Amino acid sequence: MQVLGSLRGSSSNQYPDINGGNISEGSSTHSALLGNRRQSFPRGVVEEASTLQEETTSNITSNVLLVLEKYRLHAPRGKNQPLCAVNKFVSQIKHLIAQGEPISMVLPAFPFKSANKTTKVLGALPDKGEEMALKHLNNMCQEIGKYYKNGAQLYIVSDGLVYNGVSDEEVWRYGQALRQLAREQSCDNIGFSRLSDLLNDDTLPEPLSEAEYVKYAPRFREQTLQRYLPRDFDVVKAITNDPDINSTYCGYVKFLNLELADTLLKDQKMTTTHKIRCCKQVARHMITRGKAFADAILHRFPEHIRLSIHASTDTKKISVSLIPQTGSLSMTPWHSALVYASDGSISMQHAGTVSTATHILVREEGQPYYFREDLPTYAASSSTSLTSKRPIKLQTPGNHL
Repeated sequence: MQVLGSLRGSSSNQYPDINGGNISEGSSTHSALLGNRRQSFPRGVVEEASTLQEETTSNITSNVLLVLEKYRLHAPRGKNQPLCAVNKFVSQIKHLIAQGEPISMVLPAFPFKSANKTTKVLGALPDKGEEMALKHLNNMCQEIGKYYKNGAQLYIVSDGLVYNGVSDEEVWRYGQALRQLAREQSCDNIGFSRLSDLLNDDTLPEPLSEAEYVKYAPRFREQTLQRYLPRDFDVVKAITNDPDINSTYCGYVKFLNLELADTLLKDQKMTTTHKIRCCKQVARHMITRGKAFADAILHRFPEHIRLSIHASTDTKKISVSLIPQTGSLSMTPWHSALVYASDGSISMQHAGTVSTATHILVREEGQPYYFREDLPTYAASSSTSLTSKRPIKLQTPGNHL
């Protein structure tokens, strides 16, 4: 797993000298200053300092929650409550502050581009959609850093091997290109982790090559289910009784009909009823694998604030929006294409629904990258920021981070 630089200060017991430098605890200078005895303070002073510290922690916590609220994926009116009312997140943030740690978050996302390359996405590699999403998430961390000196870190854990739908090679290449894109866009607050990192298997070669990743992929999936899927897990009961799982399941069933149109549902002889039954079966398998994956993340990142791209009740995890976009439906970049309107606003749409009569497909280094509306007013209002200056060139780096 990519490890971001430590933000902790030194743990040595040193004190600033008025003449510059430090005075070490136990030194003759230190002893002389304290008169070889422990300094004591009136009880009221200690209590006042403690109260001030608590107030400072509470203020930082409130500001962090306000930032997260800003980036939150909001449910329909009245369906969720303010994050500041969720004690779980308040206590998590206060604990991290008390430990002097960055506000650490973990997000399972960015699996691979949709298997439906015909109507949903522009290709197999990250494009403008992923670029904007990474910048958006990095900005969230930077905003937290304005209120908290130790800043914030976000770890993205790819769930590509969990759900598949494309080859393991394609999952690897998408992940490699995503990491490269994050480096090129200076997303320094974002780190990455793969399914293999969650297993903490010392027998694996480090770093993994593409060939090794593909070779061990079935083992990663099998071990995740064996280690982390609760033995008493009943997917039907979970879908029925857990509001978050039910919401995710319904979302899966809805999108699988289009996602699998080029593969599993391609047979024209399949009836609509058969297709729906097939989508529900696949969705149940996805929920089961997702449960094991979620528990693996909790085991590996126990103190991290859990984020999610799926709508939820926001009591166990915080649902976040990846891209500020127009429209009532929030779409992820790996299931859609980014579209710029003539006024510069962004929407995410299935690539096959974007009209070529009104929009131009913009390519970067030959790679289809995004759409822009082709209107006279667009040329006058557009800026160079609409064109990526750092297109993706898939490389074969020495490590998988």
